Amino acid sequence: MKSISSSVKGGATAVQELLSKNKEISALFVQNDLMTIGAFSELKELELNIPDDIAIIGFGDFSSSQIVNPPVTNIVLPPETIGRTALDMLINKINNPNYMSHIELPPSMIIRNSCGC
Repeated sequence: MKSISSSVKGGATAVQELLSKNKEISALFVQNDLMTIGAFSELKELELNIPDDIAIIGFGDFSSSQIVNPPVTNIVLPPETIGRTALDMLINKINNPNYMSHIELPPSMIIRNSCGC
């Protein structure tokens, strides 16, 4: 697949390309909020039923994800947590140039109807 931008249009284009290559895709995990909006819109445009024809899970949790039909299931890693952790690491690195750390931030999942759960 060619490079797809991380935008609403990119999400719609990704759905078009994926489904043109494989009509049996039953679920999508989408990279970010903008792409989720594009993918969701394109699936509706193609008159596919979410989640019966194809399930969708986004990454982010855009503000209207709970009011669209069906509400979108999302994996969430709050930007505040990412920012706070990055700042802590930067301060540690400034204070100690040899500082190295492996950080794993646990995501959470907000289950709504788009995944078929």
